[in-house]
Amino acid sequence: MLLPVLPTEYGGRDSHSEMCRVVEVLAEQNLAVAVYTAIVTGPALRPVVLWAEA
Repeated sequence: MLLPVLPTEYGGRDSHSEMCRVVEVLAEQNLAVAVYTAIVTGPALRPVVLWAEA
């Protein structure tokens, strides 16, 4: 579920439109899970992946 957020060099897809679709599908079933996923992937996971040193 988090692959659209990760850059391709880390095995992800780096696709913003795909992540929007994931959140949209989740929101159809459970809004709380969709909001949690958007928060974890957007402001939390993405900066760590982009700016953390290996």
